[in-house]
This record gives sequence, structure tokens and C-alpha cells, in this order.
Amino acid sequence: MFGSEINGGLLSLLLPPGISLAIWSHLSLEERRSLLRELSLGSGDGGQGSVLYVLNPLRVRQRPGLNGEIIAYAKPGTEVTRTGPSRMADGGTWYRVSYVDDVTGIVVIGWVNRYFLEEDGSRVGFPPSRVGKDYVIQTNAVVQAAGGRLMRVDTNYLQISDGPTSDYAVQEAPEWGHVVRWTGRSLDEGSHTWYEVTYLA
Repeated sequence: MFGSEINGGLLSLLLPPGISLAIWSHLSLEERRSLLRELSLGSGDGGQGSVLYVLNPLRVRQRPGLNGEIIAYAKPGTEVTRTGPSRMADGGTWYRVSYVDDVTGIVVIGWVNRYFLEEDGSRVGFPPSRVGKDYVIQTNAVVQAAGGRLMRVDTNYLQISDGPTSDYAVQEAPEWGHVVRWTGRSLDEGSHTWYEVTYLA
């Protein structure tokens, strides 16, 4: 096991037997992910080897619980592999996971809260099943039947996230005058209303 100090936290690089650091550094990200899955798969206890997807910007901690030191941040859509049984801490279920960081190319190993992981990564950050369970989505039938409604951005402070509420990652900040299409779906959150939109970047 190799380690490197990044942003004050220890990120572990796990290498399989017979694979040198020189060989690892020449593997593509997909090859590294595939190798990581092979290392973790097996009958295992408590779901070991299962592949999950990160829903929201997620803190990876050195140990389970909110007091665990943050060693990395996983962005929405990141594919993670469980490496062992779950632990209960601070009222939540925590998984020990590993994944390949797509910026540094190293394998990050740490603990994350199960609530922010999803088995279906097809629409990570805004999966219809998850949103339907967690939020009350309003639908404007007239707008939806018309195929949406074009709306023009009238501020320089609009941020488009990959899901409703401020828990989700910001994906785009369109400039004043940019045109988006409202799908007819919306969500009220306190004094704010979130609209599901499509747009051309």
C-alpha cells in the first residue's frame, strides 16, 4: 500500500500483487476501475464488492461518522465499490468504499454515508425514483403537454444544479440572457422554487 499526502489527508493507493507503481501509472482510468473491482469482488460480507454511484457532492472520511477526518471529496456520478460491511454512526449507515479519483488517478479508500449512494447511476443526482421518494414534485400539466416553456435568464447569479435543493452539485451558471426550457416540473423548498430545465451549454 502506498500513500500520498493531499490536502492534509492521507489517500491510499492500493496495488494488486505483481503490479508496480510504474505499470499502474500507465493504466487508463477505466482499466484502473476494472482492476479495483476485481480486487474487491467476491462473496464478501455485507455487500462487499457491490458497485454504487455518488448522488451528491460527498465527503469521504477516514472513519465512519461525522467526526471522521475528511480525506477526499467524491463528485456526483462517481462509481464507488464497497470494500466491507457497513457501520452505524451518528444515526446513519456508513460504507467503506474505494474508487479511482478521475483527477489524480489514485485509488481513494474511506467511509461515506450510505444515504448519498444509489445503485442506479443512469441519472445520478436526479434519479426519478429517488426524487419521487424524497420530494414532492409539482407538475404543470399545460406546460408539460406543450413540450416545455422557454424562459430567459434575467440574472447573473443563476446556478443550475444536477438535482433539486442546495444539496446537489452546481453544474452550470448561465449568463444573463441565456435561454432554458422548463419541463413543467418544479419543487418548492422554503422560500425558493426549483425548476427542472433543459438547456444548451
